[in-house]
Amino acid sequence: MKKIFLIILAFTSLQSSDIYELQMYQNILTTLFQKDKILVYSRDTDEIELIKTSTNIKLTTKCSDADVLIGKNFSYPEFTECKKPIFATSYRSYMEQENAFAAFYWRKGRPQIQFKLEPINRYKLFLPENFKKYSK
Repeated sequence: MKKIFLIILAFTSLQSSDIYELQMYQNILTTLFQKDKILVYSRDTDEIELIKTSTNIKLTTKCSDADVLIGKNFSYPEFTECKKPIFATSYRSYMEQENAFAAFYWRKGRPQIQFKLEPINRYKLFLPENFKKYSK
């Protein structure tokens, strides 16, 4: 009985973190891009599954059609050819990618968010005052 309770508790907490992450994506992307609907390209399976449930963020099959790229690994050829803004889901990809304007990742079980002002200005994105405390 105790094992079943722990499994249910773990599953529920995983789902709630996914809901939190999706709401965060929707809020940040629609605010930064000043659009109601955002087209996203990703090769990250976890992000694809999460984005499929969104009403404001839609997946596209072509990098060139996307408003933004989301994921951890941007070493695929289509990413280097497609010069789109990147929303990184790992600190490493955030630091390595020149086009990365934001990152959301988990460190020691806590959510971390960061913004880079240079790519935000280059892509003419809107960073509201309440997000500026997370920027470099």
